[in-house]
Amino acid sequence: MIAQREGARVEAVHTPTGQVVAIKKVKGVFQDRHDARCILRELRILRQARHPNIIRLLDVLPPADQRKFMNLDLVFEFQQTDLEQVLHSPTFLT
Repeated sequence: MIAQREGARVEAVHTPTGQVVAIKKVKGVFQDRHDARCILRELRILRQARHPNIIRLLDVLPPADQRKFMNLDLVFEFQQTDLEQVLHSPTFLT
């Protein structure tokens, strides 16, 4: 799953709109054929999904050199926390 893959996550501002976004770099997307297929399937689903409980994938940034790229930069709507932090929080969820 994309959410479980190691990758750098940064907060950024989309300059034209001023919207705060999260950019996630997924490294080595083509190192394993099975992982590459799973990532492609998840990206297809995330691009179509429109639900308040599913984070929106806003964009996939094109690589500088399409012949040699190995990493993906994914732009998501920004959230203050992630599911892992919520699950490990002592706060009771209702």
